[in-house]
Amino acid sequence: MNYLMLLMIIVFCAAQSPVTKFYNQKTGNKSAYIYGAMTSFIAMLFFACSSGKFEFNPAFLGYSVGFGAAYATATVCNVMALACGSLALTALVVSFSLMIPTLYGIWFLEEPTSVWLYLGIITLLISLFLIHFKKEEGQITLKWIVLVILAFIGNGMCSTVQKMQQIAFDGAYKGEFMVVALALVSLTMLIFAMMHNKQDIAGCVKKGWYFAILYGILNGTVNLLVMVLGNRMSASLMFPMISAGGIVINFFLSKYYFKEDLSRMQMLGLLVGIVSIVFFNL
Repeated sequence: MNYLMLLMIIVFCAAQSPVTKFYNQKTGNKSAYIYGAMTSFIAMLFFACSSGKFEFNPAFLGYSVGFGAAYATATVCNVMALACGSLALTALVVSFSLMIPTLYGIWFLEEPTSVWLYLGIITLLISLFLIHFKKEEGQITLKWIVLVILAFIGNGMCSTVQKMQQIAFDGAYKGEFMVVALALVSLTMLIFAMMHNKQDIAGCVKKGWYFAILYGILNGTVNLLVMVLGNRMSASLMFPMISAGGIVINFFLSKYYFKEDLSRMQMLGLLVGIVSIVFFNL
């Protein structure tokens, strides 16, 4: 059952990228803030419906604020980093953010480790480097460095805060915690959209609402399963496995569905990613 949920997380994570790509094509690659506001609102509704009943406990409010702040920071800073710096380097740095929940599990939760786990993590990081790194012109400025570091921290802390909340409440308040967090994210994204892309809001909603609904459901399901599985599997194993599995699925989507040409370095990255999966399961 654990590996079935893990597979669903990997597949649904991989499906989010094509949905976003279709949305960008439909709307002309308009504001990420509008898309973020819509998708987080739908994900919030997903948790509100799936949780059945809402039991508010002020004790989890701090975790909701933490997750919302991390999610919003990751989204906004990633968009701004892409606007002022290298696409390839930004994607590379953010992809390494999986190390935050992984190291949290190893250092703070004292989860059991083995030489195979460390080999799996090392080969996974090499795989991510080979897949994302490209020789690309783009000035590395202090502004870009600050933004990409914040995106890195925000992206990694999302999963870490989820893990912390579930440990603190013994697996309870999944839906309630996420409803409050996603409501904060949706409101934050809407404010940014009003500030920067007010004229595009109506058009993006009209042209891309169904992609936002699909993404929100996928994202909500992923977050729910991550919290459920987080109580059954160590963070130091789960998050690297999700990342490694995503490498394989995204490769096949890119090559055979979107017909993208992949370089020899990216092909090598795929093979190294497969090796990392083998190490994680030894």
